[in-house]
Amino acid sequence: MSTSDWGSSFSEGRSSPVRRATPTFMPNVGNISPIHNDNHSPVDSGQTSPGLGDTPHNSTMKDDAIHEKQTEMITGYQREIHNLNKQVQELQMNKTLKDENDVNDLRRKIARIEEQQAEKTRAFNEQTSKLQSQVAKLRSALERGEATKQKLEYDLALANKASSQDKREAAEREMKLQKVCSEQKERINKLNQTIKNLETDLENCKQTGKSDDKKYRQILLEKDNVINQLQDEIREQQDERKTMSKALQEQANN
Repeated sequence: MSTSDWGSSFSEGRSSPVRRATPTFMPNVGNISPIHNDNHSPVDSGQTSPGLGDTPHNSTMKDDAIHEKQTEMITGYQREIHNLNKQVQELQMNKTLKDENDVNDLRRKIARIEEQQAEKTRAFNEQTSKLQSQVAKLRSALERGEATKQKLEYDLALANKASSQDKREAAEREMKLQKVCSEQKERINKLNQTIKNLETDLENCKQTGKSDDKKYRQILLEKDNVINQLQDEIREQQDERKTMSKALQEQANN
């Protein structure tokens, strides 16, 4: 700041009010969450800062702490400038300054502090703008993630419902199959028992048939023997008849 800006502060026999520096921008940081600026990741990389996982109460406390820190910093600069301006005003009022160099030093000091405050304010405004941009992007990513989460939860609910239905149907089919298998096993056991009974009856029939066959063969053999005996007797009788007939003929011829 040039000394000409302060020329109006010194007049013959009187002094004018001293100009006080005020901040050009007082940001409202109460609604900004603390976000660590990661220089190694792109702006839209989706990385979240550690503070995003905090609860709303902790986030509000951190926002209040940042706001309080920035306010204290600006208030400190204003207080220092005010004190320096007050010193200059007192020196002007009492005309106790020994030379112009002291006044110029004070003016340069005030100008330097004002420049520092302006630079701090500009940097703070720039950082606030970046943080607000990051917060907007993170909120957009959070909304997209929430929508994706809801869709996945809905799909998971449908999958669980379908899986439960499939499990119930599979359990019902398994119960039916077990019932059918039990019935078939019982039927097979009955059929096996019937087969065993039939095999036993068949074996008994075979044994009975063999016994009857032997008996019938014996009867047939006996009948054949009787027939043979009868045939022998018939032949003998026929021979005797022929002999008697021949003898009768011979007697008749004589």
